[in-house]
Amino acid sequence: MTHTQALFPLNLIYEPFTFLDIGCSVPGNSVCYPLLELGCDGYFIDIEDFDGWDGRKFYKLDATTTNWDFIDKNIDYLSIDADKDSYKVLENVPLEKFDVKVITIEHDAYWGLLGRPENRDLINRQPQRKLLKEKGYKLICEDVTNYKGEVYEDWWVREDLYDDAKRFECKEIEDRELIKKLKHIWEESTYLRWEN
Repeated sequence: MTHTQALFPLNLIYEPFTFLDIGCSVPGNSVCYPLLELGCDGYFIDIEDFDGWDGRKFYKLDATTTNWDFIDKNIDYLSIDADKDSYKVLENVPLEKFDVKVITIEHDAYWGLLGRPENRDLINRQPQRKLLKEKGYKLICEDVTNYKGEVYEDWWVREDLYDDAKRFECKEIEDRELIKKLKHIWEESTYLRWEN
């Protein structure tokens, strides 16, 4: 298992699950690709075409406008990395229909702080948080940072998973530190539940 935020749902969903990885890029950069080795199943989506997805459920499409009819099962884990369009993608994904349990979503709020003209706090982070709260999700890891200290991502759970997930609550924690903690928990206990 590589270093990935997909360790978060592994510590909450105690059996192989289905994921939707939007903004997957190449397999080596995909958050969810390592989950295939654990028996999980899922869909890989990107607006661009990338090599290396032969034999996988990879779809080149615009996730802000697709109707999602090709997905015929529940999605336990949703990962969105669509840069400036992350909120538009979130709006278009039918969370209730898919019964989504866990969400990691980039908002790239740091973007405007670097003197760039686009304020991703206003176009991504604020509307994402409003929408997800209205839909019954709880923010667990707020403003996860990269190694430069730039806040770029939030981690959410459906309200019924909150009691189990609140042990991971954090704010402005570096992603590598958080992932190291989750990897340790996974290796020490959770994986045993998947062996049978």
